[in-house]
Amino acid sequence: MYKRQAEKQAGVLATALSEANINIMGGDGEFLNQFMKSITVGKSIDGLVNESETVQKLFKDHLAGDRNIMDDLGGVLAGASQTSETMKNFNMAKLLSTLNNADETQKGALASLLNLGNQGTSNVK
Repeated sequence: MYKRQAEKQAGVLATALSEANINIMGGDGEFLNQFMKSITVGKSIDGLVNESETVQKLFKDHLAGDRNIMDDLGGVLAGASQTSETMKNFNMAKLLSTLNNADETQKGALASLLNLGNQGTSNVK
C-alpha cells in the first residue's frame, strides 16, 4: 500500500518538476540544501510510520484516507488559540522544560536576570 502511494507521489512530483520553470539565483547551493533537507525529513517521517506499529495504530484513519491530518491539526491549534490561558500554560511548560535541561551557566544567567527584575520592581510604589 505504502509503496504504491510513494510511487504515485513520486510520479506527481516528477510531472510537476518537469513542467516547472525554476530559476535558481545566487549559486550558493542553499536552495539545494533546503530541498535535500526536506526530502530527508519526508523520508524520516515515512520510515517512522512504516516501522512503528504504534504510529500506524494512532494514525490509522489518516493513513487510510478517512481523516485529514491537516484538518485535525487545525482544530487542535484553533482550540488552543481560543484561550490565552491555554497558551500561557503551554509557554510556561515549555519554559520549565527548557530550564530543566539548561546547564549551570544558563541557570546562573537566568537567576541574574530575575534578580535584576526584582530590584526594578522593589522601587515601584
